[in-house]
Amino acid sequence: MERRHHQKLLGFSQAGPITLLEFLKSVDKMSDRNREIHWKSQAGLIKDSSIQYHHIGRFERLERDFRHALIQIGVQPEAILLEAVTHHATNAQSKLKEFFGTAELELVQKIYEADFRRYNYPLELPEY
Repeated sequence: MERRHHQKLLGFSQAGPITLLEFLKSVDKMSDRNREIHWKSQAGLIKDSSIQYHHIGRFERLERDFRHALIQIGVQPEAILLEAVTHHATNAQSKLKEFFGTAELELVQKIYEADFRRYNYPLELPEY
C-alpha cells in the first residue's frame, strides 16, 4: 500500500519495484519544496539558513551526537540506554557500491547539492 502511494507521488503507475536511477530521476524533476518529506534535502527540512542551531547532529555518528545533546541538556548519557537509539542501524554504507553507479551518484550530488555543501559531506562514495 505504501509503495503504491510513493510510486504515485513519483509519477510511476506500476506497482512493481523501480530502480534507484528511476527514483532519482523522478525526484530530480521535483522542486525540493514539493518533495515528500523523506526525499527533501536536509537544508530544506531544517531551515538552517533562517534558524540558528547550536549543533546539527549526523545520523552516521548518531551515538556520539546524541551523547553530546544529552550532556547539553544536563542528562548523563549513562542514564540512557544508547543501544535503543541505534537499533535502526542498517549498515547501509557497506551497500553503496552495489546500488550507486556514476549516473546515480551524479544525480544524488545534483539533487542534494545544498546538503553536500552546507554540511561538508564528501562528494565521492566512501571506501568499504
